[in-house]
Amino acid sequence: LKMNVGEGGIDYNEARRDKYIQMEALKMNNIKTMRQILTDNEDEALEFYNYISNDEDNEHNEGIVVVKPARGSASVAVSKCSNKNSLLDAFRSSLDQ
Repeated sequence: LKMNVGEGGIDYNEARRDKYIQMEALKMNNIKTMRQILTDNEDEALEFYNYISNDEDNEHNEGIVVVKPARGSASVAVSKCSNKNSLLDAFRSSLDQ
């Protein structure tokens, strides 16, 4: 698979290190990705959780959100959240990374 990373403002080295940019690069290359947001705001994180957990158009919706720091590796500080309390705990923890 050869992607057009480096075009359209996506820096190859940044895309390798930053999970959010990786997903945006995939989208730019017409590869389906999960919905995502990049935020350091708890209210935005909760709003996204509410949107995902109530999305009736998504047949795979299990009300689960994965929280992870934009930068990192080896699944450090990655959490699978199925309720608002676990989301907030994971969100706050990811900000400390």
